[in-house]
Amino acid sequence: MIKLGDRLFKGPYHSIKDIKNKKGIYLVLRYADDAIIEVNSSSNIQMELKDNSKISQWDHICGFGQYYFAAVYLQDMPILERISLANDLRSALTAYGLVA
Repeated sequence: MIKLGDRLFKGPYHSIKDIKNKKGIYLVLRYADDAIIEVNSSSNIQMELKDNSKISQWDHICGFGQYYFAAVYLQDMPILERISLANDLRSALTAYGLVA
């Protein structure tokens, strides 16, 4: 489990196939130093990670496939609230220099 803000993210997941096809917020972290390189909201986390256009960017930042994932599932949270929470988490991390 990874605690970020007041949320507990399940993981670490080393394979996208281990993540559920559910609504929520996901993190992408670098193996080398556990730096968070992505925070995002999704209506289908597994599908978004499989089809994410940022995979080549993650490979460039971390080295090919040298990243892992964590997720908090928020099935009942309205979409705008979920997006706002992801933005708040990202902003807080950026303000403290914690997003790679």
